[in-house]
Amino acid sequence: LQGLPVPGRARLLEADRQVRSAAPDRHPRVGWPGGEVRVQGDDVFAFRGPPPAPGSGAWCWQPPAALTLPTGRLWAEPVTGSGLRACSPLTVCFRRGGERCRPAGRSRSQTLKRLLQERRVPAWARPGLPLLYRDGALAGVADLWVCAGHEAAAGEPGWRVRWAPNL
Repeated sequence: LQGLPVPGRARLLEADRQVRSAAPDRHPRVGWPGGEVRVQGDDVFAFRGPPPAPGSGAWCWQPPAALTLPTGRLWAEPVTGSGLRACSPLTVCFRRGGERCRPAGRSRSQTLKRLLQERRVPAWARPGLPLLYRDGALAGVADLWVCAGHEAAAGEPGWRVRWAPNL
């Protein structure tokens, strides 16, 4: 279904063995030329190759324009009364560790690591998620969350962030 080259019999049997015997805290990976399979929890993912490395740096983004990053494409759709409050350009960068967010509608903040685990975002996809900053404060995480204080109020223009990773 992913259009990957078919692995040889030995690789296919090894992938099947690892998927079936993986402990919940393990994340097996079986690769072959042109593809790989990874497991996280009960989910199996197939890729053309390893996910792209995010690299470092920061990008200035003015929604709704599309922004192409090393790990995917970010864009926004205009909305009213929801999404990320529409004002000033945003700075986009990748995780460094220790970030916290209080998703809009929640009573307390949590580490981004914990939120991503709760949402079951695969471990290998987490480093490549774009973090959206406004005036030095974390305002949103890809298309997953808008952090409290950065959401559009009723009747106010906002952006519905969209994220398409390069997988």
